[in-house]
Amino acid sequence: MADPRRDGVRRPDRRRGDRQPRRHRGQGRKPTPTPTAKPGPATSFEGDGQYLVGEDIAAGTHKTAGAADSAIPNCYWARHKDASGEFSSIIANGNVQGQTRVTVRKGEYPEVNGCLPWKKAG
Repeated sequence: MADPRRDGVRRPDRRRGDRQPRRHRGQGRKPTPTPTAKPGPATSFEGDGQYLVGEDIAAGTHKTAGAADSAIPNCYWARHKDASGEFSSIIANGNVQGQTRVTVRKGEYPEVNGCLPWKKAG
């Protein structure tokens, strides 16, 4: 039988400190990535302007408490089929002083003016 020390394979010499380092629990394992939630469209919005449903705000029914405090309390909303701002792009619109709900679909452009903050209903 051949001498195990002479077979060409180097074995750790414990006298010289050639030992493998001890692994602690979890050491040497690759971490499993945790999927992060992808940010989506906002479920609430405020301020005068036009928004893109599906990108700026979430599709669905949104509600507002009504008109913001001003000399003439009036909350104007409109659903547009495109961002042109043309009268012909209006799908539906309204002027309200009290609370209201509006349902918007992905790809539409709601426009609001003079309203309190809008929040997704439900």
